[in-house]
Formats: sequence, structure tokens, C-alpha cells
Amino acid sequence: MNKILAVAALLAFLPFVGCHKPEVIPAPTEALDLKQHFTGTINGTGVEWTENVNGYKVFTENSYILDTANYIFNWRFYSSMQSLADVKSISIGIGSLQHDPSVSADPSISDFKNFVMKFADPNTAPDFSDEALDGFQVIYRDAAGDLLKSDESDPGTYSFSNVQYKEDKDGEYMTFVCTFSAPLYDYRLDTATNMDTVYKYALIENAKFTGYFKRKNN
Repeated sequence: MNKILAVAALLAFLPFVGCHKPEVIPAPTEALDLKQHFTGTINGTGVEWTENVNGYKVFTENSYILDTANYIFNWRFYSSMQSLADVKSISIGIGSLQHDPSVSADPSISDFKNFVMKFADPNTAPDFSDEALDGFQVIYRDAAGDLLKSDESDPGTYSFSNVQYKEDKDGEYMTFVCTFSAPLYDYRLDTATNMDTVYKYALIENAKFTGYFKRKNN
């Protein structure tokens, strides 16, 4: 009888022996406190926008252009400091990350990281590019709500530093500090000549934008 009880106890204990399940690392749950700030001189006037002051914060937007010949998506990533209470804003864009949509809907994390890091390396950083088709772009919305954009034919300068990958429950990010200076233009059609002419001009100098790009749209 004692032997039967001993065997039963041993059998009851066995499921707990040698059944080590692999450790599961939980996905990030806490929302990151992502730094958001902009300073610069616009047309000779100092500007500073701070997170949660007058409603300013960073917004991200991603879009792609379809290469119909190869059915490849050319992704662009934008980061903007803007407010729902103030029309003025600043945006920077980088493009173009080529991605095959038949593989996945969005670029992979590694592709996203490598693409942003390309802009942070002076040896591989692309030039200014209109609409960020294949490089860097700056967009400024002025007090009248008009958009002034950098022009690849009259480029400024830019550099990225403190570029880091981060993630939380809401997504994956590449945080950065981007410094830049650039002339910006708002071109309008002159009906008399049927040619685009400069309707507005702005000069941004010594700008410093602390923000982030996000891998996926919200």
C-alpha cells in the first residue's frame, strides 16, 4: 500500500519536472514619454514651441507613392510640431523607403531603423527633395495658414543626432534631434504668364526639432 502511495505521489509530481516552458517576454504596455520641442528663427523672429504649451505636440504621418512599373511602395515619413489652437506648424519629411507590399503591409522594423539611420549618417544622408520623394523636406505653415516648402533647387542644410529606436503599446518610433536651416517657398500660378512664381518666402535658421518618426500610421 505504501508503495502504491509513493508511486502515485511521484506521478503527481512529474508534470512539474522537466516541463520548463520558454519564458515569454511581454509586449511593451506603458506609453513612452517622447520628447517634443521646436526652436528656431523664422524670418528673423525667434520661435519656440513646447509640448503641451498652447496645445503643441508632435504628430506623425506616413504615405507612399506606388511605383507602377515594379509595384513597389515608396514610403515617406513625416513628423510635425503643431497645435489645434494655433495654425502655425513645422514639419520635416524623409523619403523614400522602398517596400514590397506583397511581403507585408508596412516596412519591417529593421528596414524602418536602417532607413532613418541613413539620414543620420553624413556619408549617406540624401539631399533635399521636393515632397520628400527621395530625400529631406521642410514644410512651414504660417499664421495665414499658407504652406511654405523647401526647394531642392535651393537647398538648405540639415543633420540628425540622438537617433534612437523605441517602442511601446502604441507602436515603434525613431526619436531624433534634427537641426536645419532652409529657405522656404510658396509658389503660385501667375495667370498672366502661366508660370509658377514666388507668392511667399520664409527663411528658417538654426532650427532644432526634437521629435520622432513612427513606423505605422495610427
